[in-house]
Amino acid sequence: MYMTNVKNYFDLSASFHQLAKCLSLQKTKMQVKVSKRKKHTDDCFVKEPRKKLAKNFNKHDLFSIRPIVKLILEFYADETSTALVSWLNNPDLLFLVNHASVWKTHVPMLPNNRDTWPAFFDHAAVLFKHITIPSSTYFGATDMKTYGSILGSMRSIYFMECVDVVNVSALGNVHTLNLSHCTNVVDVSALGNVHTLNLSWCTDVVDVSALGNVHALNLRGCTGVVDVSTLGNVHTLNLSWCTNVVDVSALGNVHALNLSYCTDVVDVSALGNLHTLKLSQCTNVVDVSALGNVHTLNLCDCTGVVDVSTLGNVHTLNLSWCTNVVNVSALGNVHALNLAYCTKVVDVSALGNVHTLSLWGCTNVVDVSALGNVHTLYFDK
Repeated sequence: MYMTNVKNYFDLSASFHQLAKCLSLQKTKMQVKVSKRKKHTDDCFVKEPRKKLAKNFNKHDLFSIRPIVKLILEFYADETSTALVSWLNNPDLLFLVNHASVWKTHVPMLPNNRDTWPAFFDHAAVLFKHITIPSSTYFGATDMKTYGSILGSMRSIYFMECVDVVNVSALGNVHTLNLSHCTNVVDVSALGNVHTLNLSWCTDVVDVSALGNVHALNLRGCTGVVDVSTLGNVHTLNLSWCTNVVDVSALGNVHALNLSYCTDVVDVSALGNLHTLKLSQCTNVVDVSALGNVHTLNLCDCTGVVDVSTLGNVHTLNLSWCTNVVNVSALGNVHALNLAYCTKVVDVSALGNVHTLSLWGCTNVVDVSALGNVHTLYFDK
């Protein structure tokens, strides 16, 4: 252990004594509450924990986190150690005491120093349920052989562009697995039981036939994927930028499907029962008559679409940059309608009951007198 870390460890011990004097020693448990507030990410919403310190707690609980802090001080750089000292001097952040819940939901990062890895992984399965492995560690095939069984017991793993990772067969029981930009991964046949799987930009992946039971599957930019016929039971499926996917007829039971920039997709007639469908930049899609029951439909920049007369029951409809759409008279019951830069649209008199309407860049729309009941109107004239 570095001398600075030893010093910080004693500083932490002093902090424990100082805090224990300031707080009651009556035995109560820490309380950790989960807020209903949500934080937006690219593909989903995740809950943020709200931590609350009980007014009284047992000082032995306070001291019990010493081994964990010591372990962290051994693994990480001095700036992390200093930060821990300042955190623990703040009584409002003493939720760290409850290491059973906090450290098993905290997402530690594998340190770059390989000398610490044996000890790190020796404790990881007990202390952590989630782990991030950055590309700077150069974690590769040999490391996967050594530590794969431990990683396989984790709840979630995020490999940050680990291009040296090849064999992921040990990770089939992980709940949430992110292999984004792991460009040397080819065989994903062992990952069929993963709940949430991100394979975005894994360009060497071709066969995804074993992934039909994955709940949320991100194949964005997997240009080697052609056959998606086995993915019909996936709940949330992202195939954006899968430019070699053509046939999507088997995906009619998917709840939310993203086909943005799948420029070879033509026939979407089987997708009428989806809840959410994104077809942005699917320039070869022409016929959308079967999509009238989709709840949220994004046709942004689908320049081949002309007839939208069957889309009147869609709740949220994005037709921005659909420059060949002219007649929108059937869309009066749409809740939220985006017609931005639909330059051929002229008559919007039938849209008075739309709740939220965007007419940005609709240069030929002049008369908006019928839109007085629209709740939110975006119009640049």
